[in-house]
Amino acid sequence: MIYKLTHFFQTHPRKESMLLTMIYTFIFVDCVFVFTSFYLSQHLNMMQNIITLLFVLLILKRYQNTKDIRHTAILFLIIMEINSGIALAGNETQNFAAIFPFIYIAGFFFFLALKEAILATILHIIYWSLMVKIAFEIFPKGYSIMPANVINDITVVIILFFLGIFYQFTTEMAYTKLETAHESNKKLLKEIHHKIKNNLNFVSAVLGLQKRHIIKYPSEDTIDVLQDAKHRIQSIALMHQAIDQTKHTSQISFEPYLGRLITLINNTHRKKISLTCHSNNISLSEKSMHRLGLIINELLNSSLKMPQHHLSIEISLQKKADKYHFSYSDKNLVMQTANLHFQEKLIALIIEQMEATLEISPTQGTICQVWFQDDR
Repeated sequence: MIYKLTHFFQTHPRKESMLLTMIYTFIFVDCVFVFTSFYLSQHLNMMQNIITLLFVLLILKRYQNTKDIRHTAILFLIIMEINSGIALAGNETQNFAAIFPFIYIAGFFFFLALKEAILATILHIIYWSLMVKIAFEIFPKGYSIMPANVINDITVVIILFFLGIFYQFTTEMAYTKLETAHESNKKLLKEIHHKIKNNLNFVSAVLGLQKRHIIKYPSEDTIDVLQDAKHRIQSIALMHQAIDQTKHTSQISFEPYLGRLITLINNTHRKKISLTCHSNNISLSEKSMHRLGLIINELLNSSLKMPQHHLSIEISLQKKADKYHFSYSDKNLVMQTANLHFQEKLIALIIEQMEATLEISPTQGTICQVWFQDDR
């Protein structure tokens, strides 16, 4: 039994748990008092409790269909207010509904926002003042209120009012911030899963393209093919690392990412690289940097496979009007040999995804230029 209760409260939001607990408790207690009123022949009390019970069951049915906690709580509190007010106005102080008025104030501050709860409390006090006035008019002699009871009631209302405000500032607002942060984290996690899915689909597509290329060119070294595939996957992993290290996940600085990418790729070939980079500290979106990193990965791997031990590479990234211009220059690279055919095809595929323009100039080595728009 304890396990079931614990499981219920752990698997339901706190406001939903409180609402359902209040409704089910009321239904149980109301059923008990219906039978008690019947046994004591208090037929008016019995009818009042039955009618209230029917309304509460309708509210519960509505909640099961809509899952609207806030409006269900408001309807439930209104029904309880009316039920208690009728009991008070009818001088039915023996009716258990007459003991609820102060509990409602706590409900206002739990289910409603601060301003709404304050307004509801004021309306609650006005409503109960009217019910007392009506009771005095209907039972001028049989209805009496002791001054001490009035003072006690006012004191309880004031205490509950300020406790409710304290609860809103210390607990409810903190819960709201936590729920907002939780929703933001859920959204971020969903975006991360989406990016990982896209990256894995890209890896799968590249491996499929590589498979078809191997079938067409079976003379290629298997180790080189696997090493290239490893570098492509590492390039994607490096992108996630760059996102994790930056404070602004929507923008990634080009030069630090380029430096880490070149170091990562050259760990296999271990050649001397003279790199000249011009970028003016440009930052790109994650998607654009990811695609540009894959292009650099293919070009750099092609350069590192050339027989020269010392490489001189010039890379430039400049913003011109509404587009970005990327340039990769290697005087010793010739992208026309058979073993580089796959790299050229993969670069063309990435360029197509970027909706960019590609120009490769084979004069005096290779100059690869890409014009693209940042995908923000």
